[in-house]
Amino acid sequence: MKRTIYLPDDIAERLNKYLIDHPNETLSSVVQEALEDKLARKDVSKLLSLAGIVQNASCNAADNAEDRDAIANER
Repeated sequence: MKRTIYLPDDIAERLNKYLIDHPNETLSSVVQEALEDKLARKDVSKLLSLAGIVQNASCNAADNAEDRDAIANER
């Protein structure tokens, strides 16, 4: 499929420099890789596996802050 796209000058310059530095790649391959990455379904299974691990946690972040003692001394 052929498409026409607009690239702002700064992106076009960066792309040209990239292609010079990476002669094994083409404009098409760079765009395809970027689109694959952008459109890929994200695997959230690792994140979801963490759900429910914490059984008892304080609702107040200050309870476990590294500077808890300093906060207590201010009171």
